[in-house]
Amino acid sequence: MTQTLNTRKKILQAAISLIKKKGFQGVTTREIARQANVNEVTVFRHFGNKMNILNTIIDEYSYIPSFEKVVHEEIRWNLKEDLQIITKIYFTFFKENDDVIKIAYKELGSFPELDKKITTIPLQLKELLVQYFDRMQKLNKIKECDSNAIAIAFISMNFGYLVSLVIHNHDFGINEEKFIDDSIQLFTGMLGF
Repeated sequence: MTQTLNTRKKILQAAISLIKKKGFQGVTTREIARQANVNEVTVFRHFGNKMNILNTIIDEYSYIPSFEKVVHEEIRWNLKEDLQIITKIYFTFFKENDDVIKIAYKELGSFPELDKKITTIPLQLKELLVQYFDRMQKLNKIKECDSNAIAIAFISMNFGYLVSLVIHNHDFGINEEKFIDDSIQLFTGMLGF
């Protein structure tokens, strides 16, 4: 079982490395197998086809499970602390998975079924944040607001900064820590009593 998981992981890592360099269309399963140091038949046995490899990469490197865990285990129902936790997880995920983010960004528009999968990830995050902001309102911890609009604004602001940082290697002249602090201050000032 462990060997199977290791083989699977090697194949995924090889695919990520190659797709990042050459794009999905530019990579063959033979190249993935060679890079992973496995037989091409092993690639097919684990994934069936190249598209399933890409789908698995997107599924396994989604940040939603991390956020669901935070919402259920680490939220303190304190706006500033909670937004710091959420933002740091979001930033950590983006930076630790920058290769996968670059692949998703590069392949966006190439495959409608993949586009749909990629776009559901931020929608799931938005729903988690909407639930959080709704609950904070019910607990009378934040001002009454449109939770949907606030969630979208929060995601968009962080996503914009991170895409600029990870994809374009540009930080707008503001370091990450200051960006996080200032953006959280913006939201706590807007929503706090």
